[in-house]
Amino acid sequence: MRRLLFSAVFSGASMLAASAGAGGPVAIVEAVYGHPPGIELLDYLETGRTLQLGPGDSIVLDYLSSCMREVIHGVGAVKVGVEQSDISSGKIERAKVDCEAGQMLQQTSGEPSGSASLIVRDIMRPTPEFTIYGANPIFELHGVGNLTIERLDKKGAYFSIPINAGQLSHGAFLDFSANGRSLAPGGVYGVRWAGRLTVFRVAAHAKFGRAPVVSRLVKLASQS
Repeated sequence: MRRLLFSAVFSGASMLAASAGAGGPVAIVEAVYGHPPGIELLDYLETGRTLQLGPGDSIVLDYLSSCMREVIHGVGAVKVGVEQSDISSGKIERAKVDCEAGQMLQQTSGEPSGSASLIVRDIMRPTPEFTIYGANPIFELHGVGNLTIERLDKKGAYFSIPINAGQLSHGAFLDFSANGRSLAPGGVYGVRWAGRLTVFRVAAHAKFGRAPVVSRLVKLASQS
């Protein structure tokens, strides 16, 4: 039984790595320092892309399938891999961070929600689709509209945020850490966007502030 369980876990991890390397993005840029050409904050990166760092440049990359966070600095080339980077020179510091790789590799679909106002308060025992590990989530969404967020497991925070393109970082990201908004560690929340309801949990040990992007990213369906 243990051998079968190990085989299933290994197979699942291999499928995640394979899907990450099959042409889609494998990493996201958490931070940029200096002026490395052709790279910006919150850019998605694909396998095989090469980045050039000059004097005074450094970058922080979060890998979506491995939950690996890399701080890279020093003059040289950085080649994006599937689960981590290769560098020609310079220095790289790696650390595993809390994240759910499956959530990172695909857009959350959520459940259809016909209500145009509140998140459904009469949901009984909502089942979270995934967990985030930062109390200040960063929502990836596309388009404009109203973003509604409500605590579902008990009475708590409620947000109704009109979204316009000007308030989104990199045209698609709303970062709660940028404006002091936060969610309660251990809470279960519903977020309504693009006519769909997505339910997630905030880990009990979630950190406040600018935790790694992959630890607190909530990818939402695009507006049709």
